[in-house]
Amino acid sequence: MLTRLHIQNYALIDELELTPGTGLNLITGETGAGKSIMLGAIGLILGNRAEPAMILDASRKCVVEAEFQLQAHSEIATLLQAEELTDEDTPQTLILRRELSPQGKSRAFVNDIPATLPILRELTSRLVDLHSQRDGQRLLEATEQLAILDQYAGCSHQTRAFGQQLESIRQQEKTLRELEAHSHTQAQETDYRQHQLAELEAASLHPEEDNQVEQELSILQHAAGLTQTVTEAVHILDEQENWAASLQLSQQLKQLERAQSLMPALEPEVNKLREAHILLTETVTGLRAQLDALEMNPARLAQLEEKQDLYNRLKLKYKCRTAAELIRLRDELALQLEGTEGLSARIAAVQEELAQAYLQLGILAQALEEQRQKAAQELAGQVNEVLAAVALPQATFTVDIQRLSQPDSPLSLPGGSPVRATPTGIHSVTFMVRLNPGTPSAPLSQVASGGEVSRLLLAVKQALAGRLLLPLLIFDEIDTGISGETALRVARVMSELAKDHQLIAITHLPQIAARPGKHYYIYKETTGNTTHTHLRVLAPEERIQELARMLAGDHPTPAALAAAQELMS
Repeated sequence: MLTRLHIQNYALIDELELTPGTGLNLITGETGAGKSIMLGAIGLILGNRAEPAMILDASRKCVVEAEFQLQAHSEIATLLQAEELTDEDTPQTLILRRELSPQGKSRAFVNDIPATLPILRELTSRLVDLHSQRDGQRLLEATEQLAILDQYAGCSHQTRAFGQQLESIRQQEKTLRELEAHSHTQAQETDYRQHQLAELEAASLHPEEDNQVEQELSILQHAAGLTQTVTEAVHILDEQENWAASLQLSQQLKQLERAQSLMPALEPEVNKLREAHILLTETVTGLRAQLDALEMNPARLAQLEEKQDLYNRLKLKYKCRTAAELIRLRDELALQLEGTEGLSARIAAVQEELAQAYLQLGILAQALEEQRQKAAQELAGQVNEVLAAVALPQATFTVDIQRLSQPDSPLSLPGGSPVRATPTGIHSVTFMVRLNPGTPSAPLSQVASGGEVSRLLLAVKQALAGRLLLPLLIFDEIDTGISGETALRVARVMSELAKDHQLIAITHLPQIAARPGKHYYIYKETTGNTTHTHLRVLAPEERIQELARMLAGDHPTPAALAAAQELMS
């Protein structure tokens, strides 16, 4: 429960403190006194957006602080320990604070420890249920009706699990789309690579073959000139009559060998000349062998020219400089093509995962549907029991649940057609109302007036009260549009709610303000050029004066005072 609310330097509030009691806490005051301002300050604690314009005095910061008393081992206590926002093993006090600097910087604290707004919202969502006049309009929205049904059914965590599973499926579907797109692109690339590989394999490439072809081709292309040159060399060296180099050398060698017998010092030169004669003979033999190899071969020439053209074309096409680079490219293409099988296997695996995920989603949807169908009947029954108490004795309330259809959806439940999945499940929920016997039921949004919606909302909240673990309920003038006997009945229902919950009710109806509870009066006070909002607890006598004012205006008559006294009795 809330034990203290302190507001400082917020809008018209210089400083204000609320210390509500258990049960019913009533807040009344003149129009414009600052009731909505106080709710705005409470909204900061709930994690709402902060604006610098909210600050009353721009020279100092705005502070809103709320202190709650917790039950031992409560869900909130467990959350505080998990988020390391308390040093106690069993925290029984929670202090939430929001600060807004004149520069517009907002900070949140939990037990004096800096915290994020999501943490603040998570904590207060389990502590406070605030119902303003806008909630009556939200009650007409399908999303709000679904949320109320889930609250009543106690299946909000199942709804979250369904949404999380659906989000996981959406991510898997995105992955599958990306893989399939990549597969399509890769298929096109694979066709091209297969063409490249086939072309390179058909070329029968060999390392250094391009250089060898070039060399052999160069010889064949110059065979005539080379034959003439080598033939002339052989002729001069060995065949020229009387003047062949080999003959001249042989003759000189014989003469020097004879001279050596007379002059032994010539032996080294004779040996050299003998070696030269041997080399010359070997050279001539080699040249004759090359002449035999230099036969004109047009067929071989054409073959080599074709091979050279092939190498040149492949080098230009694939931007390679040598046959070795072309072979490397060929081998790389072969490896890449082998790797395409892995992508197909990955796609098949994701498809199987998706199929299993949809089966699991279907199981969650079925369980959620069963809980909602059961809760819809029970909620309708409890709301109908309260309708007479809020002056709608002829009305009948029902909850209509419909599956969302989608013919091409991969999700279907046993015995049903494909359904559309949303983050909150596969259903649309509509609150149906029949206000008078003999008339058909119709959606609440189409048949109810503002006052009727407020009373239906209260009936729904009364039905929810037993299911909610929220310790604090705040009602901001949900009694709008009612008066007289209806107001008395609504007041009784609110008193019943206050038996099990701490309830703060901002009201303009004396019938509600007269209910037993702690009564606060909110008012504005002007000093010089400054206007501030204040709050004080009314004594029993002051409550009668306030009720009389609410009945008859600022100057209540004795009759109004008597009526106020009667309301209090």
